[in-house]
Amino acid sequence: MYRDATGRRMSFLCHKFVSNGISAPRCRWSSGMMRIMLSWGRVRRAFQPLVLKYWLNQRSRTSVKARAEGFDLDVFPTVFHPRYFGSTRILARFVSSLPLTGRSFLDVGCGSGLIALCAARAGGRVTAVDINPEAVRCTLANAERNRLHIEARVSDLFSTLNGAEFEVIAWNPPFLPGTAQSMAETAFFGGLDFDTIRRFGCEVRTHIRPQGSIYTILSTDVDVARIEQIFEHQYFAVSRVLTARWALRETMVILCAQ
Repeated sequence: MYRDATGRRMSFLCHKFVSNGISAPRCRWSSGMMRIMLSWGRVRRAFQPLVLKYWLNQRSRTSVKARAEGFDLDVFPTVFHPRYFGSTRILARFVSSLPLTGRSFLDVGCGSGLIALCAARAGGRVTAVDINPEAVRCTLANAERNRLHIEARVSDLFSTLNGAEFEVIAWNPPFLPGTAQSMAETAFFGGLDFDTIRRFGCEVRTHIRPQGSIYTILSTDVDVARIEQIFEHQYFAVSRVLTARWALRETMVILCAQ
């Protein structure tokens, strides 16, 4: 913390302005504007593409080890990392709290398998699917490593499930606007207008059992209300069952469709 010639306290940025001949009143205005311009939301949205690019170009190319929710995990190349992006851990903790003993559970877009592992540890009969073959291989390896039973298969949403029905379905969908150009990107980009989520909403009805629940985690940086409408148009009742905040104050919300 710095002080001006009259003894008033000023930030480092104000000090730099004053030292370059900018008056103190203007400095205070600039500092206030800087606080508005550099809000957490603006910072987060500015850094998100950089973090994503770094992960896709660097970290997704090699296998790494991670620990999350009490599990030791291997994260294979191109597989969504459960620690770099907070949505997986938030959903994992929520799934761990559900009464799943003996219930059939489907993890769509399983990635490293963390959600499926939490469901299996909670007593669920777990099936996991992902469009990325490496994610399926990663999930099976982590299940074996943690001594839990999970059935996993490659599937574009429900394409290889042959009409199977489940009591609970959970997923962390790709909700960023854009078209995936690689397997690693399928975990992030879901089309220009929530295309993957729309297709999920149209197809999930034939795979959820009567009285079953579908849990979807989203960032409030996207239009959550529009996604709620996607499920409502398929005659689901939708509610927000959890709101949680993680790094850079990004708020995540879990929807329940029944």
